[in-house]
Amino acid sequence: MKGVAVPWTRLGTMAALTLLWVGCGGEPATRTEPEASPATEATANQVPATSPPAADTATPAPPARIATPRITADSLLARSDTRASLLILDTRSHDEFRQGHVPGAILIPHDQVARRTVEIMAWQNRDVVVYCRSGRRAEYAENQLREAGFTRLLHLEGDWRAWSAAGHPVEK
Repeated sequence: MKGVAVPWTRLGTMAALTLLWVGCGGEPATRTEPEASPATEATANQVPATSPPAADTATPAPPARIATPRITADSLLARSDTRASLLILDTRSHDEFRQGHVPGAILIPHDQVARRTVEIMAWQNRDVVVYCRSGRRAEYAENQLREAGFTRLLHLEGDWRAWSAAGHPVEK
């Protein structure tokens, strides 16, 4: 005996309606309301002053982005004599790092930061300068580090593009 074929769209609609029905308490809409008189009809559409505003619970708001303070290439170069007091973190790929990086930088690709944070926990309360090629991967890494408790993050202004375009020293 063959089964009944149900189109996926119909199945999805049925599932959504079932979830909606269950999410609303699972009661069928069979309530009957008393007839409204003209006097109560006018006030029936008014929201009582004590009721809280309706909350949109469908999708939570994304967390607010925290802007990481910037450090210029010149400021970073001026601090080169105190490199022991800061960590330079390159969040690009291995290939990009091998082609050249800011002198003294260590590599932790952005997609490995969350699981490799333990390697740099000694820097949790010291300055950590983060960069990538253009800024996007560095921002991702900064968020991961911030969640791990890093408190003194700095973003290299202009990232690798600006550093190399300005002719600053490159280590390979």
